Amino acid sequence: MIPMRRKDKSQSREWCQERLKKAPYGVLSILDSQARPYGIPLNYYYHEGKIYFHGAREGEKVRAIGTGTQASFSLVYRQEVVPDKFSSNYESVICFGQVKILEDPQEKRQALEGLIKKYSKEYKKEGLDYIDRALAHTQVFVMTIEETSGKKNQEESS
Repeated sequence: MIPMRRKDKSQSREWCQERLKKAPYGVLSILDSQARPYGIPLNYYYHEGKIYFHGAREGEKVRAIGTGTQASFSLVYRQEVVPDKFSSNYESVICFGQVKILEDPQEKRQALEGLIKKYSKEYKKEGLDYIDRALAHTQVFVMTIEETSGKKNQEESS
């Protein structure tokens, strides 16, 4: 686990996995091709310790990831300012791991189907048709999670 200063706010691996499954988006952080910090907000699909996302077959994200690189992925699942406590209520997760371009066609398809299920489940048939048309020119990436840390704060308002 990632060391946390406020251990009383630390959450379990299972808690983190539930937020990873449900959060609408996260931010992938890597070094760009010029070694600058590069945070990319993105839609994603979490499944069995892996984060899947997609994009174009060219561009800075593809150049920076290349054949594989270390990355962090973070999300804020819930956030609410508690003004009278000068604090906020939140739930957040951060992961570290290796991200790479996914080459296996079957795993690529499963990842895209997972994205359809998460974001467009009412349009499954149309989504599967879209995958058939887009698969050849869509890049799919996978981040294999090596470490995960979750944090929660719950302030009572006066």
